[in-house]
Amino acid sequence: DLALKLQGTSLQEAAGELAGTALPRQPFILEGRLSGSLFSPSLDNIAARIGNATLDIQGTVGVPPTLSGTRARFELVVPELAELLPDPVDAPWMRQHYSAQGQIAVRDSQLQLQDIVITGNAMEADLEATVPLARSRAAAQVRLKAQAADLKLSITAK
Repeated sequence: DLALKLQGTSLQEAAGELAGTALPRQPFILEGRLSGSLFSPSLDNIAARIGNATLDIQGTVGVPPTLSGTRARFELVVPELAELLPDPVDAPWMRQHYSAQGQIAVRDSQLQLQDIVITGNAMEADLEATVPLARSRAAAQVRLKAQAADLKLSITAK
């Protein structure tokens, strides 16, 4: 078992240069536990917080380097989307509450997003996607159904 905890006062200051991009300037914390074997670790109570936004993950990581067999469930809650941006943006939709939950799996060199539900103040969307990982010959497939107060959208792409 491996317990981990990483925290700081600004994600940008801690990892911006390492990531090679601008990151949120909010306080952050990442904590959780890895258990199981080297070839099939379990993610137990992985929780991340950036400002007031939270991400919780439970699941199993597949065998490196392909990660095939990975299965994880996640829940993301973002009280204000603008809080996650490195620079302020003044738009009404950026100050709204959003959340997402669903499952992630890796199988046959493809990342599969399953049963993803995304909600906001005035919208809800369902997402299913299969995305090829590096060096895969498979094509991406996406199904998105979204509904807002005055809009209905359905997209299927292969």
